[in-house]
Amino acid sequence: AAHVLRGQWGLNKIRLVEELIRRGIPFKTLLPLQSGHQVPSRRPSRQSTGIGGRPREFEPKVAEYVLYENLRDSFLREHPHAISALSAGGILWRLAIDCLEIQSAFRGPGSDPEHQVSLELNREIFVHDTLDSGEEDIICGVYKVLTSKFQLLQ
Repeated sequence: AAHVLRGQWGLNKIRLVEELIRRGIPFKTLLPLQSGHQVPSRRPSRQSTGIGGRPREFEPKVAEYVLYENLRDSFLREHPHAISALSAGGILWRLAIDCLEIQSAFRGPGSDPEHQVSLELNREIFVHDTLDSGEEDIICGVYKVLTSKFQLLQ
């Protein structure tokens, strides 16, 4: 809140969102939970494969990086809840900011409860979109490499 006040961004919600995204400051866009709907307070974790596995002798090349960028950008553009990467801050924000338009965050949470979690504020329940760990791994380009003992490492 102090950062917003010092920045003199005003109280216009769209301007606030723009400034938060430009700076990579984490925030959430919330919608009131419609009566009769239930949304978990966190998404269930799933086994992440990231962008797949690689053999032990794998050595990344430029072409591998280009494939990762295409996969990441396709994921970000094709999944409406992926815009939550813009409001996540950190590395997720940095990787998403070059692919997604800032204005896409103005839509707020989508309508798919599979990609939402709930949050209680002042005895009212709200929902917001979120990424699960596997989706974060896709955006970050995580792949698994087999070691000589055939254990998977991230």
